[in-house]
Formats: sequence, C-alpha cells, structure tokens
Amino acid sequence: MKIVNITKLALLTIASLMFLPAQADYPDKPIGVMVAYGPGGATDFQARIATLSSGKEAIIGQPIYILNKPGAGGRTGWNWFASTMCLTL
Repeated sequence: MKIVNITKLALLTIASLMFLPAQADYPDKPIGVMVAYGPGGATDFQARIATLSSGKEAIIGQPIYILNKPGAGGRTGWNWFASTMCLTL
C-alpha cells in the first residue's frame, strides 16, 4: 500500500513538472507600431507619443519601433498589417 502511494506521488510530481518550461518570455521579438501614413504627420506623431509614454524598453525588455507604410490612403499599410506575422500594433 505504501509503495502505491509513493508511486502515485512520484507520477503526480513528474506530471506537474512537465508544464514548467512551457511558458516562454514574452515578448521575445522587437515590437513594431505600424502607421499607415507618412512620417511627420499627426498620426505618426501620436504613435510616437503613445510608444514613449506606454512602453518603456527597460520594462518590456524589447525595442519598440515605428514603421511607416504610406500609400493609397492607408490601404498599403493595412494590407501589410493583415499579412504580417510579427509583433505589430
């Protein structure tokens, strides 16, 4: 009976340790803020102010960059945004 309890405890411990390394540090890539208009405009300025005030690189641990994709009234940027697989806001 005692061996059965020890075996159950060992299996439960092993099963609980399997999920420890599953959590990775996030974010693990640089964070981009996509602006669908050209640099120097009001939208670009607001994006830069938002990234300065909300995400400090020291706290997050990853750089934050602004990516301007102007053209076609913003359609070029939004099409790029829809097809990308990176960390983009």
